Amino acid sequence: MKIALINSLGKDRTFASKIFEKLRGLGADVTLIHTHLLPQAESENVKFIKPAYFPVMRQKLNEAFHFPKHIPEGYDVYGITNQNIANYMKYIRKPKVLTVHHINPKSASINDFISRIQMGNFRLADRIIAISEHTKKDLVQKFKIPPEKIRVVYHGVDDRSFYPMEKEACKKELGFENKTVVLNVGTEEPRKNIDVLLKSFYIARQKLSNIVLVRVGPKSEKSAKLIEKLGLEKDVIYLPFQEEESLARIYSAADVFVMPTSYEGFGLTALEAMKCGTPVVCSNAASMPEVVGDAAIKLEPWDIEGYSREIANVLASESLSSDMIRKGIEQAKKFSWEKCARETLEVYEGLK
Repeated sequence: MKIALINSLGKDRTFASKIFEKLRGLGADVTLIHTHLLPQAESENVKFIKPAYFPVMRQKLNEAFHFPKHIPEGYDVYGITNQNIANYMKYIRKPKVLTVHHINPKSASINDFISRIQMGNFRLADRIIAISEHTKKDLVQKFKIPPEKIRVVYHGVDDRSFYPMEKEACKKELGFENKTVVLNVGTEEPRKNIDVLLKSFYIARQKLSNIVLVRVGPKSEKSAKLIEKLGLEKDVIYLPFQEEESLARIYSAADVFVMPTSYEGFGLTALEAMKCGTPVVCSNAASMPEVVGDAAIKLEPWDIEGYSREIANVLASESLSSDMIRKGIEQAKKFSWEKCARETLEVYEGLK
């Protein structure tokens, strides 16, 4: 069976790289067809569809009108690796499997508007892979997809990159020596509740000395204003997005990872933090309970007082922190890219 994995620009392209590598390791005859440069160089099994020129909205217009018309034929099953290119399925006659990472919450942004249009194509899939039970529930309730058409296949964490490193050495390397580090990783979309994070850190900081908040990701104008209002300019450190090896050192340097998100399709960063031996305090929303299990402290997404209290508790109690680290490492072992690839391949082979 010849499998084509189709991927586009976006946050989920890392998933395509991981699943391609692991499927190849399982002996599958798989080709990665992508519309944006990935770490893999072009080869017999890695193909690149060159974009057409558009003066504005180049990627979006290519995805709507150019890329799907240039998908090569000759494969038995086509795996669409993220929901943002669900429209490609209109141009594919062979069996199609769509992987849905999340259902975008409604907002006024142009990207979310386009995403909602794409969601209308979900029913074209022969099978759908949802990356959490919560995402499956959304597909059934919001899009009336028959549950028997959906299989839940969880993401994994790369053992080669994410593992506990010596905390003090990582702190020294990153310039956080003699600091207590509260960490958050991700974008600043509204659903991430960065204002909750900043306000809870501000309260916790009143009780704790030498504490800093490290944010890996962009800084929004809203966050910049709130940081200034709270007088946290010297206490909140922003770092750009990192490659996996560098990100793992940041996780290992952290004393607690905090994630007050109100919606996640999977919540991979919390799992990465656990894999690196960092205690996690997160929300109890959407898919988060599935991912963190009983290994994290879970709160309502907007519970500012709760997050500040639990940050202080984890940092003050060595026994609590050690117990959470142990449970987190065990919880993270349940998720691997090898398992994800095996279960994904089962879905593809079921359409032969």
